[in-house]
Amino acid sequence: EFGVSGFCGYAAGFALKRAAQVVIFTTGCLFCVLQVMANHGYVTVHWEKIDHDWIHHLDTNGDGKVGLDDAHGSLTQVQTYLEQGLPGAAGFGGGFLLGLRS
Repeated sequence: EFGVSGFCGYAAGFALKRAAQVVIFTTGCLFCVLQVMANHGYVTVHWEKIDHDWIHHLDTNGDGKVGLDDAHGSLTQVQTYLEQGLPGAAGFGGGFLLGLRS
């Protein structure tokens, strides 16, 4: 059971890391496109509103800033959610962290 949970944790961590990389890449590309369009006068981007909305959703500890504490809290929530019902939660947690680091 430890091996299965550990492998599932590794696979989940690996998949989450890859998905995060795709999201970050896509966000960067979208930012570049918006900036080019704004600089050429095609669109007006209200960065203050975007900033406010993102902070509202990403600030998990409610301190008004997005930081490492928020990232750690979100990662812990994801890990806890994914390991529910598994017989070897410790194996899943270790595999999950290894998957994120690989």
